[in-house]
Formats: sequence, structure tokens, C-alpha cells
Amino acid sequence: MPRGPTESARGGALPDDDDELKLAPLDPLPEEVQSAATLGMTGEIPAGEPPGTNERPRRKARRFGVTCGVCDTRLDVSEEDIGTTIVCPDCDTPMVVEPPPPGKKLAEVQWDDDGDELKIAEAESLDVYKEMAQQAEQKAIEEEKKEIQKKRKTPSELPPNPLKQNVFRCFSHWRTWVVVVAMGAAHVIALLLLAGIIALAKANPAIATLLGLIIGSVVFLTAAVVTAYFGGIVLTDSAEGWDELQELPPFDLWEWLGEAAFMAMAVVYSVLPASLAALLVAAGLPLWFLAILSAISWFLLFPVVLLSMLENASLAGPYSNKIWSSVRRHRRPWKFFYGWTAAVVIATAVLWAIPLPVWLWPIVLGVATPIATVAYFRLLGRLAWWLSHLE
Repeated sequence: MPRGPTESARGGALPDDDDELKLAPLDPLPEEVQSAATLGMTGEIPAGEPPGTNERPRRKARRFGVTCGVCDTRLDVSEEDIGTTIVCPDCDTPMVVEPPPPGKKLAEVQWDDDGDELKIAEAESLDVYKEMAQQAEQKAIEEEKKEIQKKRKTPSELPPNPLKQNVFRCFSHWRTWVVVVAMGAAHVIALLLLAGIIALAKANPAIATLLGLIIGSVVFLTAAVVTAYFGGIVLTDSAEGWDELQELPPFDLWEWLGEAAFMAMAVVYSVLPASLAALLVAAGLPLWFLAILSAISWFLLFPVVLLSMLENASLAGPYSNKIWSSVRRHRRPWKFFYGWTAAVVIATAVLWAIPLPVWLWPIVLGVATPIATVAYFRLLGRLAWWLSHLE
């Protein structure tokens, strides 16, 4: 009878008269294995062996943060990563890890060699970040104050007579002349187009009328928008006590149209009383008289209506009790204002009435009108500044 597998492995034989499997005795385990097994079961530590040898080894690594130069994502790295190249997880930009600046406090982290768990030994206090944020905010405030003081050429205190002292100092600053040039360019183009249409009307009235309706409307509307917007800038800065325009505003079509809408509605409200007199034209009232009446109505009501609309911050607010009542309660500022603006308006009207050559007329008026416009809104802003201190 052949020998079975167990018999071959252990050297024993199976009895012929019994089906039960009997194993041969196992070979004894090595001595060092028995010691380890005994230690694991009993928990006893052999003599001479230091405690804690069964713990997993740990390695310490100090960590710090780096910032991606492309997307400003902050990444956490360790000292072991210095000199290596890492990839930003947000923008996939490779970057070399640079050493942290000297004196920077780093967090010590303990890593398990055969595990992913980490234990932070010491982290930087949040108070440090709060202090850094406060210092950055304070620095930004100080820099803003320095920039304001650098721009401001005159003190913000109200002079004894704001409509008499340093009224036209704004013309000594280059930003004012940039505004004058911008408005002047728009006026010169519009006046040259007007002169061309007038000359063309003598030869072909139909074409002149068509050009006047199409091209003339666009050009004159553009000139009106430019004048109204820059006039509003001069008015606002002057009302805040500045002698110099604080900045040249960027081109924003909707903002420019919004500023022009305030000016246009103020003109409509101010000439509305004179427009009602148009009903008398049918009774034989001359048109020139109606034009003079409209000019007087605009001159007297436009500043009150515009300041009221700005006070109410509404196109539908031509009446403000604060502004209208100031005409009665503070007559001195209003007298100064109307006196100055009368001189400006009359001088400009005289230039328009002087017969000039066709080629010189647009240039002279294109320069004089913007200067008069800046002077007018400068006076109106000074008046608003004065009234704000009297209320």
C-alpha cells in the first residue's frame, strides 16, 4: 500500500484499521520566535531592553506655506520639499519650493513612517495673523492719508468768503486743463460742423438739412454729454472743498449719460416757466423776446434746480426745501454767485455775438466756452460748499 501525503511529510504511518488522521509531533519553534510570542502574550519586557521599543518610529518635519505666483493659491509644504518642484492643484503651474524667510516661525509636524496620520506639535497662534492683518490695515489707512495730503493743495477749512478767495485756483492745475481740452475738442468739432452746414445750406438746403438732422444731432449730443459730465466733476470736487480735480474719471458710457441726464433735466425744469410763455407767441409775442425770457429763466433757476436734484439724488426732484429756502435765508452767498456767473455768462455771450471769420469762429468759441463752463460749475460748487457750512 502506498504511503499518504501526511506520512511522507511527517514520517509516520496511518494505521490500516482506523480512518482517523493522526498528526506527527511538530518540530519545536526557534528560541527567538518563542521569546517574541511569549512577550506578545504576557506583555512582559525582557530585562535590559528599554521601554517603548515596540512603538512605530516617527520623523519630525517643520512645515510652512508657499503661494502660487499665478493664482495665489496657498500650499502647505515642509522643509523636506525645499528645492523640489511642486505643481499647484488649482492652475497646474509648476514651481520650485524656496526656503522660508529667516525668522519665520514654522509648525513642527510628526509623521508616522508607515501611516498617513500626522500630529501637529506646535502651530502658530491665530493672534499673530490678527496682528498682521491689523498692521496691514493700519498701513493702508496711513498711505491713503498721505496720498490725500499729497493731492490736497489747500486746506479743507472754509475760507471767510468761498466765492471771493481762491475761486479760480483750479485753473493752476493740469487736470483742469485736461478737462478744458476735452470739452474744447467736442465744442470745436460741433462748431465746425455747424459752420459747414450753414455754408452748405446756401448751395443746397435739402442736403444741409439732412446732414444737420443726422450728423449734427450726434455731434452736438456728444458735445453736450462731454460738457455735462466734466461740469459735474468740477461741481462735485469744488463742493467738497477741493481746489484741484482729484482724478480724471475713466470713460463709462452709462455714467456719462447719467450725469448728462441730470444736467439736461435741470435745463428743462429751469426754462419751463419761459416755455409756458410760448403760448403768447400766437398773440404776437416776438420770438427774440421769448429767447431772452428763456435765458433769464435758465440763469435764475438752473443752479437752484440742479442743487435740489443733487440733494434729492433724483431726476424727478427739482425742489428741495433746503436749497430753495437757502435763497431767502442766505442771500449773501447767492448774491456773490449770481454776480460772478453774470459776468461769466455775459462775457461768453459777447464772444458769440462778435462777428469773426468762419475759420476763426469755431476755434475762439471752442476754447472760450469750455473755460466759461468750468468757471460756472466751479462757482456753483463753491456755493454748495458754502451753503453746507451755513446749514
